[in-house]
Amino acid sequence: MLNKRAIQFLLFLTISINGFSQVNKYQPFPDTNAIWRVDGNDCSTGGPYSSSYQYIMQGDTIIGAYKYNKIYLSGLVSQPCVQETYVNYYFCGLRQDSIAKKVFFIYNGYSDTLLYDFNLQVGDTVRSVYCHWNTPLGYMNQLKIIAIDSILLGNKYHKRFKTNASTYIIEGVGGSAGLFEPLITFETFSNLVCFSHNTEVYPNTVTACPLINNPASINQFKDFNAKLLIHPNPANSFFTIKYNDKSDLIDEAIIYNCIGEIVVHNKKIFTNQAYISISTLPQGTYILKIITEKKNQIMSKITVY
Repeated sequence: MLNKRAIQFLLFLTISINGFSQVNKYQPFPDTNAIWRVDGNDCSTGGPYSSSYQYIMQGDTIIGAYKYNKIYLSGLVSQPCVQETYVNYYFCGLRQDSIAKKVFFIYNGYSDTLLYDFNLQVGDTVRSVYCHWNTPLGYMNQLKIIAIDSILLGNKYHKRFKTNASTYIIEGVGGSAGLFEPLITFETFSNLVCFSHNTEVYPNTVTACPLINNPASINQFKDFNAKLLIHPNPANSFFTIKYNDKSDLIDEAIIYNCIGEIVVHNKKIFTNQAYISISTLPQGTYILKIITEKKNQIMSKITVY
């Protein structure tokens, strides 16, 4: 008859084995009702352009010998932070080989193309595809996997592969820059705001994934940006921001450089006006992002001289 210590050990062993098997079980992409919300910025010559859009998986189609899930793109792009274009169209077909742990897509006349390979090990090179709303198909091979862990999404563990650019690819979700956006860039960068599938949401599991889903959003986007004043701009040591909405307050002020790195991050401001120090920043063009208490997001170009 087993004693108490032996029973506790067997229980611990059973839980450990079940947890290990969950982490090591491949989690495929969804095949319906999935949404990837992305924010992007371009501060190259002629910019900055800011964009807020989403990819929506809806329906499927047969192309050649394979079944693809249809991916639609909708949202808006602006320059600089004044809406110019609302888009809503079929983007590409997405398919997955769950046995091989790979995801492929067909885009704009190209042949079946590898998007993600989830067989990677630490030290392997990432074949990072870039293919989003304003960029031609291509690859960037500079990245390597430096760590592998897992995240809990719903009740399932998904492997997460960290690159040497501090970006990620995640089983069943895609890249931390977006579904098709490059994991490393120069002068353009993007961020996966959220991924949702049915009741599961990443990265904030308790907040709904906000969508830019109809032309009415455009006027709202314009109104938000009209309420933000920045002075002086250009600046060399500091500037002030003022948000002219008495029903809302500034929560965060984030400044990105042109490779998408956060160089200034002021949190918990909770006022309509704030002083932002930029004395440590080198000369150049940056993107300022304001997040309000009501979670409105405003982006604008600032210049440091």
